[in-house]
Amino acid sequence: MNELWAEADSIIDKALKGGSTYLLENIGASSSPSSYPDSILYKGTPFVWTTGGTHTAASTSLLYSAFDTVPTSHSQSSYDTAAAAATVNTYSSDGYAHLAGSSTPNLINSLKVHTRTDSGTEYEIWEYDQPAPEKEWTYGTCEIVLALGTGTAFTVPDDYLKYNLWRIHNLTDRTYTIYLDDYSSPTDTFTIPPYSQRCVRRKGTNDYDYSYKYFFKAEPGDPRFLTFDSFDGSIAQTMRANNLTNASYIYNLFEFVGMDNAPRVFTDSSQGHEHYQQRIYFNPTTTNDIGSEYATAGHFPTISDTTLVGDVIYHKGKIGYRKKDTSGSTLEVGTIDFDGWASFNTNLAAIDAELDVSGISHNDDTKIATSVTPAPYELSLWPVGTNVLQINDVNQELNLASTTYNLQTHFLKPTDHGTTPMRFNRYFYELETHSTGTPGAPINSTSERYNGKTYTVGDLKTFLDSYQANSTPENKSVKLTSEGPYLFWRDVFPIKATVSGDSEGWFDGFNTNHAFSLELVGGVPKLKIDQEWFIPLRLYAASYAGSSPKGAANYFYGYTCGWPSHWKDSLFNVAQGNSLGRHHVDTHKFHRLHEGPRKSRRYETATPITGGTETFLHNDITGDPIGQNGADVTLANTGTMTDSDIAFLTNDIDLKASKGSFAGGEVNNPNYPRTIIDDAVLEMENSKSASSLDTTKAVAGYSRLNLLKEHFNNITISIKKADKIRPLCIDEIYFGNRKMKPGAGWFNSLDSFAPITLFEGFVDGDDQFDLYTDLLGSGLIRDYTDFPDSSDVYAAAHTGTNTPSGASEQDDLDDYRWVEIDDVKAFAAAEGLGFRFEEVAAPSYFSTSFSQTSGLSGSTTSIANVFLCALSGEGHAWKIPTGATAMITGEHYGQDFGYVPLSSSPSETLGTSFYSKNSTGYDYNLARAYKNNLSTGEVPTGLVIQCIDTTRTTAPRAKLAVEPLKLVELVIPGGGIYYAYGNDIAPTDSSDLEDITADKQFYYPSGSRHRYAFLLNVTAPETHSA
Repeated sequence: MNELWAEADSIIDKALKGGSTYLLENIGASSSPSSYPDSILYKGTPFVWTTGGTHTAASTSLLYSAFDTVPTSHSQSSYDTAAAAATVNTYSSDGYAHLAGSSTPNLINSLKVHTRTDSGTEYEIWEYDQPAPEKEWTYGTCEIVLALGTGTAFTVPDDYLKYNLWRIHNLTDRTYTIYLDDYSSPTDTFTIPPYSQRCVRRKGTNDYDYSYKYFFKAEPGDPRFLTFDSFDGSIAQTMRANNLTNASYIYNLFEFVGMDNAPRVFTDSSQGHEHYQQRIYFNPTTTNDIGSEYATAGHFPTISDTTLVGDVIYHKGKIGYRKKDTSGSTLEVGTIDFDGWASFNTNLAAIDAELDVSGISHNDDTKIATSVTPAPYELSLWPVGTNVLQINDVNQELNLASTTYNLQTHFLKPTDHGTTPMRFNRYFYELETHSTGTPGAPINSTSERYNGKTYTVGDLKTFLDSYQANSTPENKSVKLTSEGPYLFWRDVFPIKATVSGDSEGWFDGFNTNHAFSLELVGGVPKLKIDQEWFIPLRLYAASYAGSSPKGAANYFYGYTCGWPSHWKDSLFNVAQGNSLGRHHVDTHKFHRLHEGPRKSRRYETATPITGGTETFLHNDITGDPIGQNGADVTLANTGTMTDSDIAFLTNDIDLKASKGSFAGGEVNNPNYPRTIIDDAVLEMENSKSASSLDTTKAVAGYSRLNLLKEHFNNITISIKKADKIRPLCIDEIYFGNRKMKPGAGWFNSLDSFAPITLFEGFVDGDDQFDLYTDLLGSGLIRDYTDFPDSSDVYAAAHTGTNTPSGASEQDDLDDYRWVEIDDVKAFAAAEGLGFRFEEVAAPSYFSTSFSQTSGLSGSTTSIANVFLCALSGEGHAWKIPTGATAMITGEHYGQDFGYVPLSSSPSETLGTSFYSKNSTGYDYNLARAYKNNLSTGEVPTGLVIQCIDTTRTTAPRAKLAVEPLKLVELVIPGGGIYYAYGNDIAPTDSSDLEDITADKQFYYPSGSRHRYAFLLNVTAPETHSA
């Protein structure tokens, strides 16, 4: 287990650059929490040490965004006083001082174990509103948050015994030394760098472990709990926030840190480009293929192109039945086999049942009903060894004597990408049209759905050949993995939006999602995306009725035919059109509990603490909730288990603590949960020969979940998939209610230009000005006098007020402020935080007067006060946008009136495209100018790529793909040379794929009369190999 946790810790360490998970929180950083669709991270009880009054929206505090309400600083003495003054109702013989209901010292928020002494006997306090007494919780988890304005030392006293698993977060800009037990004579010490964290486990008196930052190190004797939960808000529930009592916590942490639920949208606001990116890329090509093993065991067929898709989703096995033709007939009890859809109807015929089409429009489910008239007096089916009877992941009796059911064979084809290539991460995108219910309309197109009873693996792979315009899929396969059956393929796109003709590069020419790669194929650059599609997924849309502040009207539910899934017990917000991510809603479980066909189910009978009630104990746990004199629970030997003949795939499993609820004053509710498979299949099997079939689950029964190798391997495969990482950087962190916006704030939003060294621009006195003043100091806030050519630029600025704001161009320059890339980079380094600046722009230089002379007529035109798009050179000090399209041209490319022939020679094929100054119609003198080379818009003649990332350990930093689109030739019409124009013909230049290896790199096309599409794809700054 420690090998597992150490590897996972290394991945999170890389992804956060050693930072605290609180750096990712933005709850308080928005007046509209629903606009932040990040998933919740399970946490322990928080204890915050802070300086009051400094954690506001306008501060540089990290607490403001981390909590809905900024907590007050922890005062242990106040809880000591409250515990001492609390009113004791009774002292019990088992060693507890039970408080009166009116006395609420709220000791869950105390780090000590509080006792009261009566007549010389010490009693642990038991609060009326808590399901357990004061005690030392071996696996109780807390978050110790340091956010003080001064200091570099923190002591955890030896009497802080209630919680024994601590995550200590340093949310200051100083390194803290942690003293364990005592400051003057510590048991041990260690340091936590600024903004970082450390997991500390107290193993016993004067015995600690702090090996990891994000996980706790396992010790012999620890329980093997796959997941954990308990009463809401209880100390026991904090045990789901650690990996020792909740191995599935890794899924929660990976999703939260890795952004696998909803990739973040990075917006280059100055150029209007949006880019999706993930902090951890989980590689779909890394799988745990169980197909051969499961085929050998007889559960599934060996997968080939002729295999029915439904036979890869539903495994073979027995179905139990009982049948009576009439009320007086002899009861017939037995099993039939599901050994694939091809023979299923024949097998059903033996018990007077049959399959048929669903009869529902646009629905490919398969009806199952009796085949005889009149219907039998009794005909009941239930699963014993196959998952084929599941309906929305629920296993139940199918009473065919009176009811017709639809077996779920309606499945979804991979959706197309829409207008832009995308990666189908495991939560997918834009699937509202694939759901049933509101808001998704019924799927009425066979291009979106199929019947798994008749559709083959080969059909599914063939569908990919034409499912998406411009893509030529390769590496197509269907695999049975321990996470379920998946369709895998690799999309191969050209770098431009259409295969032939005029077209720009994808993503406005700039992509930061590391699921994408650029490669030369036959000398032509291609955009490649490895894809996966979860075959069993069925979607249903419904209204959300929970209490979460991040709730929205419409949500997706996902059902998976019993396979373990990210979708289990989760809602997905349909309102977030660009990424259907999980929100802070009430149903998250973050586990993948399942039973499979390899091992038969095992059951125990639970024993209630109080006879006749549902206060059921977990049979392996002793002392829950009452341990003698405040003792924590102990693990007993595994109880007596009863094996069954039931063995099939199901995920209809959850945890239940005691009776499932707690009321004040109760002292008989166990806090440790039992594992419940929520079906009555055992009861049906046990009653199949009785006078009536028992379809009610016994409340005292609970299943002892088989700890399958698949459970371990699914965790392992999540770790192994995490092979590309985009580490956390300073611009992603909220300081108060503010964060950096790299690349934003160029001067003049209507005709943008900026110094090439600009990190972000803003206005004197606005929020961003205050942010950078607070962080960098006023001495590093630049103004227009720090511009290149500052005096010429200011002198040229218009003084008129016919502008959208009513302020003159000179007034705007007076108010303009900005910070430089190197200054922000240096600040991030001093804070121990990562820094990243990635941008594609057009290189430019300023000219107060620029003349252009026609080689044919000799006439001259002039433009003034322009930022000219450069044709060559690497010393340029300005940048202007790359334009509305991701295209670039050579110097002498042009099409229309801006294209001027160089001579009157009929054989002349060369011309030049004059610069054209942009006009906004307002009182602006300063403007950018490109070659007037394309009738549909301005296209730059060069690129400047800045790719700076202090977290990077890989090379190259990015790849720039450039593909020729057209070559221009001169056309002289009958009217003569003065009516000449440029005409596009096939290009002769070659494609280019360049490595970006420097902080700043320039690119100019090699063909002067060519037009090209370009695409810059940033590579992952960090990689991992588990």
